[in-house]
Amino acid sequence: MLLNNKEKEMEMARAKKGSALVTPKQAVASFTASSLLKILNAGHLGGAIEELVLTVEDGVGTVSAVDKTSCVFAFAQGDVGEIKNAVIGLKEVGFFIKAIGAAGSEKIEFLVEDDRWFKLQMVNAGEIKILLTAPDMIPTAISNYNEPIDKMKASVTHAMGLNKEAVDKFLYFQELVKNTTTTISVKNGLLSIGSGKYETRTFQVPMGPIAGPDMTVVVFGEFLKAVLSVLDWSEGACGKPTIFLGKDAPVLIEQDPDYFWSLSPSAEGGE
Repeated sequence: MLLNNKEKEMEMARAKKGSALVTPKQAVASFTASSLLKILNAGHLGGAIEELVLTVEDGVGTVSAVDKTSCVFAFAQGDVGEIKNAVIGLKEVGFFIKAIGAAGSEKIEFLVEDDRWFKLQMVNAGEIKILLTAPDMIPTAISNYNEPIDKMKASVTHAMGLNKEAVDKFLYFQELVKNTTTTISVKNGLLSIGSGKYETRTFQVPMGPIAGPDMTVVVFGEFLKAVLSVLDWSEGACGKPTIFLGKDAPVLIEQDPDYFWSLSPSAEGGE
């Protein structure tokens, strides 16, 4: 699992303390819509993680969380606009993403009212209010993320840059068959991603050459699909997505240090 029992206990203890919904209380400020959406989508993963804490320090927003089963971890950060410092608890991230997308503007004016409501100003259409959650009441948020990320990276033995064509093929097949488990294998210098060995509908997609000994790791297919679906392939993207593997270790996917995900091996196991 991504968090051991001691780490989970610390996070749960933090969740019980309670805190202000937004710290410090904000006057009217603004987010840059595209930047904020990129960060939230990277953390939300299409619904895999529905609760997030957005921490803003000196204009840089960060989300860091695990899903409720501790099988997938997401970390994302970047400039978010004029807002300088805040800690915002979001319980329904999917709705928040939709609301920002519906605002119809690159600059989103917002105001936190009574430490409870995030008031989102819509272009030529009034406003939407979203009820906030106390950040410390979101136990899936990971406040001390540097240590687990460094620990996971220390276990890496294989690394390969991903390409969009191969990723798109995997996303197509996984959407078609919706396998529970997915096998990531290295054999004879080639990385492939395909169905778990007990699946009744199978596929396999060659991803490209990779250095290192043969190995196999099995992860949950829908979580891998969720991560690969939010990668940024645009010309202005911050870096090429890279996959990292290690024996008995989480599968890591990184797009420069600002966007990082990990997936725990499933109980089906690998080799």
